[in-house]
Amino acid sequence: MLTDPKMPPPRKGGDAFEWKGTDDLTGEDRFERELPEVMRAVVDEFRGPSPDLVQRAIERGRRQRRVNVMRWSGALAVVLCVGSLLVSAASGGTRFFGGGEDSAPAAIRPVDLRKTWNGDLLDNLTAALPPDGTVSNGEASFAGSGPLVLRGEAHVAADFRNALGLSRVEVSISQPDGGPDAAKDVFCPDFSCEVTVGEDGSSVMTHAPSPPMTTWSAMHLRPDNTRTVIRATNLIPGDAAAPVLSLAEIVNAAASWAWDDIRSALTPHAALMPGILPEIIRTGIPGANMSWLTAEPTAADVLVRLDTGITRVRIHLKQVAEDAPLVCERGGCEVGRTESGLPAKAETYVVEDGVSIVQILTVRHPDGLEIRLDSGVVDPKDANVVKTQGGDLTREQLEAIAVSPAWDA
Repeated sequence: MLTDPKMPPPRKGGDAFEWKGTDDLTGEDRFERELPEVMRAVVDEFRGPSPDLVQRAIERGRRQRRVNVMRWSGALAVVLCVGSLLVSAASGGTRFFGGGEDSAPAAIRPVDLRKTWNGDLLDNLTAALPPDGTVSNGEASFAGSGPLVLRGEAHVAADFRNALGLSRVEVSISQPDGGPDAAKDVFCPDFSCEVTVGEDGSSVMTHAPSPPMTTWSAMHLRPDNTRTVIRATNLIPGDAAAPVLSLAEIVNAAASWAWDDIRSALTPHAALMPGILPEIIRTGIPGANMSWLTAEPTAADVLVRLDTGITRVRIHLKQVAEDAPLVCERGGCEVGRTESGLPAKAETYVVEDGVSIVQILTVRHPDGLEIRLDSGVVDPKDANVVKTQGGDLTREQLEAIAVSPAWDA
């Protein structure tokens, strides 16, 4: 079998066939033999478009795609806007419960929850850290000018850079009730921390990391139970061999006078939700007993027990603008006022199981405090605990919790 050194044997229908030598080529065989060579020569001689033409064509296509996307996005925005207007019109206005006058809900406007305290916190952090470094990329949160019940904790974090490298510094200031969980705030595995007590009655708990961890931490606890926790994590260098901030510098920052105005603005633990909620429920719902599932300064998950059953209630606190409207965003909702005249929104809907009914009551207090109660919430993980017959609280009972004057004390 003769083969052309330039052309591998092609296949027809999966079977190989033989090329004949040049001496015994017929007209048809010669056509099949020479056609590939002719086509290859044509392709080699073809000159494609210059690179700049290709680039301009690509850019033109990209611009057209951007125009198409913008047109599509604009059309979608118009559809959504019209749809929202139709939904608002179909709601039939605003219904009220417990008194009040009809009025159409105002449009929701963005609410800036940041307070002037946030800038002060960054200034405080700069004053507490060593002067040989710079502070950048800061973020902070503290409702220092808001309702007392929301002033449970202040947070601030920023990058600190000095000649040794870059570290991320996080600070938390609070006045909790103490307990064994305190050590967790300074990353103490198996309580492997060092504790020292000062002459003024304050104590300092410190923890140095073991590789590969790179976070040094310290907690300064004052006699009035106000604690300042600082964590400093190496970013550059990214190892535990050379801390950017020494443990002594972290301790000094935690005990610094720079935090005194923040400490004085904190609300004691007894006046935060974990301290006042049990009495609010006992007073608002006579005969009720409450047990905790989770408890945080601004969020709680509890079980309320009555003779009729057990109801799970989730309570959320946050600060909003005092003139921010309450708006219904779906069916089964009404906006109005409580018996005491506070703006409120009540929602009722059935969970997907078709049996459990969830009630949501949101109440606004004059100082911008918003209280939301989710009653009858069924969690699949503990459905046997909370899914009881007749256990759902009434709207009046939820309202008694939400309007309690203890929230504004």
